[in-house]
Amino acid sequence: METSLQTLSRTDNSPQSANLLILQEDKPLKILETIVKAGELTSLEIAKIGHQYLRLRDYNRKEVRIQEAFGYLFAHIATLVGLKGEIDPLQKQEIWNAVFDKFAGLSFQEIYKAFQMDRRGDFGEVTNPYQFFDSSYVCTVLGKYRQWLQDTQRAHNINISQLPEKQNTMTEDEKEKNVLRWLNEHFEEYKEKKELPMLSVPIYDTLYQRGVLQPYFATLTEKDKQLMRAETEKRLRQEQNKAKDKQEYSAIRALIEHFQNSTNDPDGKLRRFKKEDTLKFFYNHLITQGKELSELLKLNKQ
Repeated sequence: METSLQTLSRTDNSPQSANLLILQEDKPLKILETIVKAGELTSLEIAKIGHQYLRLRDYNRKEVRIQEAFGYLFAHIATLVGLKGEIDPLQKQEIWNAVFDKFAGLSFQEIYKAFQMDRRGDFGEVTNPYQFFDSSYVCTVLGKYRQWLQDTQRAHNINISQLPEKQNTMTEDEKEKNVLRWLNEHFEEYKEKKELPMLSVPIYDTLYQRGVLQPYFATLTEKDKQLMRAETEKRLRQEQNKAKDKQEYSAIRALIEHFQNSTNDPDGKLRRFKKEDTLKFFYNHLITQGKELSELLKLNKQ
């Protein structure tokens, strides 16, 4: 199967081939390579065949490989549009939520093509991120693409047959297996790389809802809690030092003030920081104790 897929990727750049490659591939960087091939298409070609690619809503968004491919794609796009440095960690979750909420009908390929076209001025005036790659900028570009797509299909009499939405035919057992695999893969990746994968807050929320974190919380001493707070403050200071302009610097400073006053910011960014740091401490606790997350999930299920 591996050889045939490699041959297919060299000889066939069709949406069907791309879909097959992405579904079969485990490595996020390889998925990215498949996605950016859409950049070779002309604008009219993407308007004609873009709907044949798998849409975001067709993927299991809880799969680590899809989450990482999403992260790699937007890191690639940030470089494409001239952003210096990495995307603000505070914005990564916001971008994920906004894209899956408002643009789940687009494919990864269309998203990449949209930013490529915007930089060329295909939608009129080029959208300027002002060195701040955030969800507002992303939604503006994708909104322009979606309007351009409708106008272009109308102007060229491109009739896209509206296929019925895929019905979710998974059983409850299959859904549970997918969730457990998602949770375990996240922990295994942390053990391997010693850093939290992208989009860790949903993992924290799911573990908390399942009662996995509560026994760990009961063991925490005051010293443990102080270490967690120190880690969160350290990360906030690091983000402040990396601020690209006065606006970003002020936003991080406001978060630090909320943190020091034990209050929550309106956008919930500080809460996400705390959840990520808590999850990291929990994972380190499991590793130190020689325990597997899968064991706790089984015990909690009983």
